[in-house]
Amino acid sequence: MSTELLALIVNYNAWGECRAAVESLLASPPHTAGGRPLALELAVVDNASPIKDAAEERALERLLAGRGRLVSAPSNLGYAGGCNLGCAGSDAPWLLVSNPDVVYQPGCLDALLRAAERDPGVAAAAPLGFLDDDLTVFLPVGFLPTPLDSLRLALATCGEAQARRFARGRASRALRLWSRDADRELVMPSGHALLLRRAPGDAPPFDERYALYFEDADLAQRLRRGGRRMVQVHDARVVHRHDRSGRSDPAEKERRLAESRPRYFQRWYGSAGAALDAAVRRRLAGPAAQRAARRLTEAWPAAPLREGRPWLPLARPCARFLVLLAADPWMTYPGGVFDSGDAWRPAPAVLRALGGGEAFVRVLDLGSEALPEVARYRVQGSADG
Repeated sequence: MSTELLALIVNYNAWGECRAAVESLLASPPHTAGGRPLALELAVVDNASPIKDAAEERALERLLAGRGRLVSAPSNLGYAGGCNLGCAGSDAPWLLVSNPDVVYQPGCLDALLRAAERDPGVAAAAPLGFLDDDLTVFLPVGFLPTPLDSLRLALATCGEAQARRFARGRASRALRLWSRDADRELVMPSGHALLLRRAPGDAPPFDERYALYFEDADLAQRLRRGGRRMVQVHDARVVHRHDRSGRSDPAEKERRLAESRPRYFQRWYGSAGAALDAAVRRRLAGPAAQRAARRLTEAWPAAPLREGRPWLPLARPCARFLVLLAADPWMTYPGGVFDSGDAWRPAPAVLRALGGGEAFVRVLDLGSEALPEVARYRVQGSADG
């Protein structure tokens, strides 16, 4: 039987995580709407990883035996190039593209397929993503990069009032997607886990001119302008152990990001848009912005500890509140947690998901449309929770 769904994972220095991703796909393989097992092929493309793990590589090869293939790229082709290499020659009508640090929850593939099959206009279906194993911390929502958003970000770094306003805007847009009760239309799905509909003769999905990052934003622009729809499927869930590959080689990540960003803005917003975004990046890297960022950061109190774990008291009790967690005080890409009461205490799984890093936390009261802030803290993650 010919392949009906090609599950493609691009690996870079994340052998153990990649093996876990393959295991999660094999543990809950896809089916047709009638219940027949779908012909699944797995392809793992290793992007010339400089860090090797012979034991994990052998374990991965054993998992793929008879079910797929391990492809060694001749060099680091970037995420777009790795995806396109892996799907070359395949005529599968469905393509799942995935980062290596994603763990698929039971039934995820079936839910993605059913959502796409219901509507032929859907070109891409994305799962609901979580940062932690308990499925409580929603992953950041993908925001389509625009010159206006770049300008708003620059303003957010100027002071606490501007940062708080920017964070509320991020929260407002994320709230409709951080829901488990219905599928939602997407402006831009993240490329960390994405089911794509393919027709015979379709070109590879990503533009390889993006060295790393912005390939998913470029794809979203092409789909939207072609009248195709993208949806987030609430019954399809994954855990994304974010940026495991990027953290293994941060200098290379930043170099490739710096190549991809101006190419994206030039293509979709012309010279004026690219110039505005470049000016924003220069401003953010400049000494004045760095001083403002330090002032913002230093003003944030560290979360107090109770029984060895962070405990974040609120200004008042809330029937329901939203916890935003991000790597910066202005919440460029915040994750989200819902809770209620007069304090928030992150669970061990949340602290493990943060690893040894620090997160900035803003707590917003959902009892008012204005989303008033009732707490802000810095929280330190833990390798062992």
